[in-house]
Amino acid sequence: MNKLWKCSLKVNRGSFDDLPEDWQGAFVNFYAGAPSYEDACNKAVSIAKSMGMEFVELTESKLAEIDPEDWWDEYVLPNYSEISDSFPSQEEILEIVDKGMVFHGPFAGWKNE
Repeated sequence: MNKLWKCSLKVNRGSFDDLPEDWQGAFVNFYAGAPSYEDACNKAVSIAKSMGMEFVELTESKLAEIDPEDWWDEYVLPNYSEISDSFPSQEEILEIVDKGMVFHGPFAGWKNE
């Protein structure tokens, strides 16, 4: 049975064009439906690489299991109220978890020196 996992990755730009041009890399949370955090993080890294990002490291202190039943009220609204429309709805998250899908949240980047 799948659970909902948050895997925080540190990535470099690579060939991923969706980051601002002056960003060298970013931290980004990937969310995955998977039976274990290992499976979830493997999925997250695989998706990041397939998007052209260069995986640097997993920020283990930011690894978390999130109760999908509490997704909207207990996670999205308290943490991302200003950009909540960029996250899946409560109904959508249940399907994402059930199907073992992966998506990412917003990027927090750093500029080239």
